[in-house]
Amino acid sequence: IVTDASGNSSMFAGNIQVGSGSTCPVVSVGGDAGDPSDLRACITQANTDNDTTITFSIADGTTIDLASELPLTGSNIFLNGEDKEILISCNSGNFNALNITSASATVQGLGFIECNNADKAGIYVNGGGSGGGWVNLYGNTIGTDFADSSNLYNYYGVYIAPNTSKVRV
Repeated sequence: IVTDASGNSSMFAGNIQVGSGSTCPVVSVGGDAGDPSDLRACITQANTDNDTTITFSIADGTTIDLASELPLTGSNIFLNGEDKEILISCNSGNFNALNITSASATVQGLGFIECNNADKAGIYVNGGGSGGGWVNLYGNTIGTDFADSSNLYNYYGVYIAPNTSKVRV
């Protein structure tokens, strides 16, 4: 028997949506205001579920202005922004855009900008690669837009903390 979020049940149910209605792991909202389909909600869900690929169905060229750091703590998470030209901005806030402490993660095809307060990074890797996994950072744009026409610098583009191993950039 399958029960949806409204309490409707059927052992013959076809394709019904169950749970809270979140569409993750697809980011379909470009903000960071607590929508169940924004990047923060999708990463939070992936950190719980593990073995998750997060993709984007928002417009090319969207900038996601973060309210705070995004922690990537789960295992085997693939954050795939390839071919979408999505920029993730700290908007000069005093935090890293993405803090990876995951045992195994891949971040691909995203832009990280405006993390320019002292000692802050677009991508901060701390302790990744434990348990035999790797942290892979492929094809990301750091400190500029995808056309390379604007200086949207970070204090550190990618910072790999001491004693962190198994990181491919």
